Amino acid sequence: MIVHVRIWFRALPYALAWAVGAALIGGFAWYEVERDRAGDLAAARRDLANMSALLAEHVQRKLETAERELEIARIVYGHDGDLPHPAAPDGQGDDRNTVAVVDAAGDLVVATNPAVSRDFHVGDREYFIDARERSDGALVVGSPIVSRLSRRWAVPVALRINDAAGHFAGAAIVAIDPRALLDVDRAFDNDADGYFGLLHGAGTLVAKSRLAVLDASASVPDDVFAHELAFERDLVDFRIDWRSLGGVQHLVVFRHVAPFPLWVFASEEREFVYAGSGAFRDGLAATSIAAIVALALPLMVLARRRMQLERKHDVLQGRFADEQDRARLDPLTGVANRLSFEEHLAAVHSVLAQRGTPFVLVAMDLDRFKSLNDTRGHGEGDRALRRFGALLAGLVRRDDSVARLGGDEFALLMPGADLAIARRVLDSFRDLFRRETATERWRIGFSAAAVRFPRNLSKIGDYLEVCDRHLYAVKRDGGDSNVYFDHARGG
Repeated sequence: MIVHVRIWFRALPYALAWAVGAALIGGFAWYEVERDRAGDLAAARRDLANMSALLAEHVQRKLETAERELEIARIVYGHDGDLPHPAAPDGQGDDRNTVAVVDAAGDLVVATNPAVSRDFHVGDREYFIDARERSDGALVVGSPIVSRLSRRWAVPVALRINDAAGHFAGAAIVAIDPRALLDVDRAFDNDADGYFGLLHGAGTLVAKSRLAVLDASASVPDDVFAHELAFERDLVDFRIDWRSLGGVQHLVVFRHVAPFPLWVFASEEREFVYAGSGAFRDGLAATSIAAIVALALPLMVLARRRMQLERKHDVLQGRFADEQDRARLDPLTGVANRLSFEEHLAAVHSVLAQRGTPFVLVAMDLDRFKSLNDTRGHGEGDRALRRFGALLAGLVRRDDSVARLGGDEFALLMPGADLAIARRVLDSFRDLFRRETATERWRIGFSAAAVRFPRNLSKIGDYLEVCDRHLYAVKRDGGDSNVYFDHARGG
């Protein structure tokens, strides 16, 4: 009995040493797993924050475009008392994206879609009432509604119209297809399983879509999904939290689309968030068991950990670089998009302020482009846009910037140029484009307004507003021509 006790007593230091070693290895393994999980969570939070920022910027630009259309409608109606009425495709009774002007009672005055009935009335709509109460004339974005004409889900947007005395005289309104607010699926080239979408401040789901697969029902209201999001308008402008969506835990980010009562959201499933650490945990568990036996494998664990981190870092860096490139190029034409163009415009604005170096800004718009789409299809229209952008980009100088601002609207920024240089470029391009349209039998042309700015304007957006004003005059006079103005002489 005493012998057995002595044997155990002598073996005790070895057992304690083994236990200490096992505890150290086990503790290290637990620490590494938790640190990897924390890293995965931080990376997912960064990805979702970037994703929501891109989506919020996209929604803001869509609403700014709608606001410009309504402002144009307000100006045109104020000057001419009528709006242009493009022909609606056969069988289309959809008033989404149709600009309408209503009077102070909410009754239709005029609309761009002839299919809109003269009995059209919005006086009882919440967004119309909000527009009437907005004395500052700011854009009103209403809760999603079912359109009375198309019976489809739509987001109403309204802009107040005042009479000469400053009193409420009506509103310019448009109903936006919710899917247009989420048409950035190509920008989210993501293997994650989750959602992204848009919420109204009242907690109503405007639209949603899957990250990995485009959801065909993206624009269908989903009260259950909205309830699961547990959205609280009083949160903050930005918040990341866990939510149970369809019985699955998701990491969800909410971001305010200022200044509108809209919030974008994006989510990733918990399983995907911790996918890297899950695989790492399984591998490290087996390695730790072997290390407890041999006490010789910690260096292998560290090397494996380092390789995983570097590989994950490279993947994230490549994804970030790809997203940055896509965020600054128009996916259809390959020329700069509005975001990149506004950055270039801000740069020449700064150079003009600091050094007095003037520049020329050209606003361009295709003529009869809608007719090409209607007669030969949108595929042919897209090909015409691509050729327009490619031909123009091939003619300009190295420092010039060609951008597609949206639809069939383009812009050309020429730092340090004068109107003579702009005239040579535009005349050459017009001849080249005419030959192209003749070859392709496209019955389209373009209008261009080139303005030289020898002095600064107060805001970046003022430059485009000046050019757009001259371009509108060209279009009104028949289009298919170039005009040139020097802003120093009041042009």
